[in-house]
Amino acid sequence: MNNYQKLCFVIMPSGNHDEYDRKMAEAEFICNKIIVPATKELFDKTGYKLEREVDNLQSGAIDKRIVEKLYNAEIVIADLTGRNPNVFLN
Repeated sequence: MNNYQKLCFVIMPSGNHDEYDRKMAEAEFICNKIIVPATKELFDKTGYKLEREVDNLQSGAIDKRIVEKLYNAEIVIADLTGRNPNVFLN
């Protein structure tokens, strides 16, 4: 039995700063009302795990963990609507 779970990595601004006009509320809306519903049925059927970098991210430079997730994920969803240079660089 294979315990490997396929990863969909979501990279997006956290909303802690000025990336969105409505700050964290807008970031949460984009993730929970747009990205999650759009992917839920497919991911439930295919076994993908949805993971956001902002759930485990500390402020500052792009860390090694994010680069590894981007490299290893089968699917990457990038929200470029916020003003966050780190997201653009990834």
